[in-house]
Amino acid sequence: MANAKALEAGKQADLAGQASDEALAAAVEAEAMISEGNAQIASMKAAEQSLMSQALLAPTRMELKYVKRITLGNAVAQKIAVSLFPAYVLPNVIFQQAFHSGDALYVDPRGNLTVRKTGTATIHVIPAQNTSLAQTIEIEVTAPVIRKAGSVMRFLSGNRIRKV
Repeated sequence: MANAKALEAGKQADLAGQASDEALAAAVEAEAMISEGNAQIASMKAAEQSLMSQALLAPTRMELKYVKRITLGNAVAQKIAVSLFPAYVLPNVIFQQAFHSGDALYVDPRGNLTVRKTGTATIHVIPAQNTSLAQTIEIEVTAPVIRKAGSVMRFLSGNRIRKV
């Protein structure tokens, strides 16, 4: 009977050893899963930070400064000046000439204007990070005119003609 109990105790010890080994393997596997979960959490936090920083780079307001009328032959370089707010956002703006606007003006990618002929030009100014702020402007190119006071032309010093 003592031998039977000793055999039974040996079997129980073997089962306990197996259970201990299985518990240890489960603990190692759980540790690996926790480690992987922590890595995924860190990755998600980095992605969230990236998205938040991109959202902060989008402008909330756009202001334009430009001349609404340009005289044909005017030698002064004209430009569409864009201010995006808040001031720290990237100044990415697209200048797109409307298809139907004709060719009175040419606008380059930096907003510089080149006068071609008289007429009206329609230009879309679109901030790349927030296209809902897009504005459409019209600029008129007119022929030069001379200002008259009554029926007499106005002169500047040196007998130069005063233009409007």
